[in-house]
Amino acid sequence: MIITYLKQQVQVHGKIFAFWPGMTPYLVLADRHAAREVLSDTQAFVKGSDYTEKFGVVFGEGLVTSNGDVHKADRACLGKYFTKTAIDGHVAMMCAETRRMMAEELAPRVGEAAFDIQHFFHMLALRVFGRLSLSVD
Repeated sequence: MIITYLKQQVQVHGKIFAFWPGMTPYLVLADRHAAREVLSDTQAFVKGSDYTEKFGVVFGEGLVTSNGDVHKADRACLGKYFTKTAIDGHVAMMCAETRRMMAEELAPRVGEAAFDIQHFFHMLALRVFGRLSLSVD
């Protein structure tokens, strides 16, 4: 599994290292403080077009896909919903949705040669977002 491999690489290279799974390099941040800095400093760490295009399909233009001053304004408006206390109240629902998706999407495909895990996580994120914001799947 990729997660096991990345955990091994943390032991070899430290908590921040480059990872080349194909033609495009990725920066792995296994340090929560560094990850938080990257996710919160939108001036220094601008979201790339790959990120905004993929998430824009589901979330449109907003907090998830915005950069710069737009992101700062969006975050000021919506940040209170992304605190540990606010999220803790929804963990049971997020776990239930994850288990449901695993039963529907992963279990029937056990033993198959390939599975689009990116699609799985996109759909899981959409389901959780739908439940949180609209109370519907």
